Amino acid sequence: MKEIIRTLRTSGAVMVMAIAWFAGHRAEAQDPSLPPVIFDDFRYRTPESLFSENPWRGSSGEAINTKAWRSYNWDDLYFQFGTVSFSDDTSGVMVLTLPADTLEKRAARLPAVVSGFVTGPGTYAARVRFSDLPHPGNRLQLAFWSTSPDHIMFESNDKIVEHWSEVDFEWNNWFDARTGTHPPNMRVTNHSATGKASNSNLFCTNAVGQDLGNCSPRFTDQWWVLHSSVLAADEKAVVYSARLDEPGRSAMWSRPAPVREDVPTRAMMSEFSMHWRPESDSGPLVLTEDVTMEVDWFYYSPATVSSATVVDHVRRLRQSAPRINTTRSPTFVHVQATRTPHPLSLEGPGRVAAGAEGTWRLVPMPVGTRFLVTRYRWRHLHEDGRRGTWVSIEQPVFSARMQFAAIEVEAEVENIYNRTETRVRQKRWVVRQR
Repeated sequence: MKEIIRTLRTSGAVMVMAIAWFAGHRAEAQDPSLPPVIFDDFRYRTPESLFSENPWRGSSGEAINTKAWRSYNWDDLYFQFGTVSFSDDTSGVMVLTLPADTLEKRAARLPAVVSGFVTGPGTYAARVRFSDLPHPGNRLQLAFWSTSPDHIMFESNDKIVEHWSEVDFEWNNWFDARTGTHPPNMRVTNHSATGKASNSNLFCTNAVGQDLGNCSPRFTDQWWVLHSSVLAADEKAVVYSARLDEPGRSAMWSRPAPVREDVPTRAMMSEFSMHWRPESDSGPLVLTEDVTMEVDWFYYSPATVSSATVVDHVRRLRQSAPRINTTRSPTFVHVQATRTPHPLSLEGPGRVAAGAEGTWRLVPMPVGTRFLVTRYRWRHLHEDGRRGTWVSIEQPVFSARMQFAAIEVEAEVENIYNRTETRVRQKRWVVRQR
């Protein structure tokens, strides 16, 4: 466990949070042939039930009540446009919808369902169906993705530099074509914690992996299993694929080779979401028909599991319970930053030997938001009480050598998703000589 350095001074109230940790159990899972999993069949009735505490089956078969899904982020913000609903049958399908209407610039917060649990390396999968897009180049993007909840941003030379981890499937990615029209694509992207990213499109392949170029079946109005494996340790790669999951039909979209650059390094929350970011010279977006994203189930395992095996696991899991968590992944149940400044931590050694170098990381309490760091700096403290000159820091991690009595660190961050409430949190820490 990383040491959290004591706080010398804070501004604003201190937030008290109840954090439920799924530490798992030593008892075997009910089906020992299955790996540890998080599985949700989305058998809910209303958005209110989705965003409430629900019973989940644990590793020894016990029921655990937890709030596994959040509205937009861990602040549980409302959607400015669009809805989340559920199918009337017992199959359990979650539907994100943008109704036929005019989407104004101010309505930028579209439906997003975010997990309260955070996970690391392993297999992420979901069975998803996208509706037809109203027209190409419409600046809409539908996504199944995972991203670190401690998304940190720095302003440097009039540019925003971001640090976070991410793995995502982006249908109709308009980041690559913000003007004009372009063929809808299935973009896959992963980010390391250093702010770098690797992007590519999925390509249609046959059973032996030969590239077929553009897929003959349309991607929309059909069920697909979107599957990614985040490999850690020595392998360090991300593998992407999309498998058509319709009776009697087969097709596979995949990336020809694993992505070995910019592999995520931070724990991530999972998300189903719709996006529209109006450009400065664009007007309202007119939707002549509803746009939907349907989600049948979600699956995560810390093990590396093929997409075909995931489908088999889901078939067996559905016979057991609609919601299962047999992993050690923590679920943050009551975390929220609304009306309360979010806490800050500084991970690293609390004492450093004279002449030695220490390394520290700024860690905002993860609330599923983006943090803009408005101040982050350090300075020496001398034995006689004199203070050195502040040195600015422009990334979450920094190193410094203990040359005098202590090192003082100061940080201030802003929650950019929730600017209507108290949003600035300032802290100062002192690391003393050992």
